[in-house]
Amino acid sequence: MIVRWAPPPINLKRFLDFPNTTKCKGCCYKCNVTLAGIRATGSDAPWRRPDARLDHWKLIQRLIANGLIINALFGLPFFNAGLIFRIDWMHATDLGVGADFVGQLFVHLIEKMPGANIQHRLNALWHRILAGYERHVTESKLDNLTLAMLKYGKPTSPKLKAHAAEVRGLIPIARDLVELLLDDADPIDHTVKMAMVSLSACYDCLSADHPSPNAFKDHSRRFASLFVALEQRTTTFGIRPKLHMFQELCEMTVGSRPAAHWTYRDEDFGGSLVALAKRRGGRTIPKTIGCRVLSKFMARHKLPWL
Repeated sequence: MIVRWAPPPINLKRFLDFPNTTKCKGCCYKCNVTLAGIRATGSDAPWRRPDARLDHWKLIQRLIANGLIINALFGLPFFNAGLIFRIDWMHATDLGVGADFVGQLFVHLIEKMPGANIQHRLNALWHRILAGYERHVTESKLDNLTLAMLKYGKPTSPKLKAHAAEVRGLIPIARDLVELLLDDADPIDHTVKMAMVSLSACYDCLSADHPSPNAFKDHSRRFASLFVALEQRTTTFGIRPKLHMFQELCEMTVGSRPAAHWTYRDEDFGGSLVALAKRRGGRTIPKTIGCRVLSKFMARHKLPWL
């Protein structure tokens, strides 16, 4: 049994009282890192030490120490939280550090675009992205790009508001943009460029036939370290707790690649059910919606033995 993981407090915090990313007592269910320690990304990070790692029983001990009620699931035979609950690439990267970094990169690039005002420069960047879609074929594309989608002007760090597949489709385009628009002679530009190159390399490593098994860990650690450096030296770039979950996934997952437990097909199926349930009039009640989804699903799919 594999339970798909979404970073707390979305699911595991609500239902199992797993560590909450907004609390300082611990924001990871695999180690004892706190919010103050997520910026330690190097090979000597304290959360990498064997005594800092949490197995199933250490996790239970911490939950009890924090006064939390242990969920009945933990009493199932052979239940092991570390094996059952897996960090998922889509939530940790596509909707996590990928959306964070690409959104912040776009804000950084807007200032380098021609135009008399912010909207003109945003439009210029959008035209560059459209040209990138012609070079890199992807099924999921942004329909447009607005300042609101980048959370521009918000008190928090920018973040691209987009679907996971749309963020994935922007990774090669973003890499082209940093190669074309950033100046290696500028220290900030060079750091941004190297971080984007490393993030793109992480996506390349998802391929099952990638020649170097250690490249995944190396690129992810390099990206995380450069991301933290940018946060320290700029006001545009800023990390969120998912950066740590990204490192846990890329560097500490044993025995499999992230592709072994990502939720792309689950999410795609969920999206298809949403489309089937779309209402075109009439009452909105569970029975009506359920019958609509079932009828349309039966109409579109043959029985398995036919």
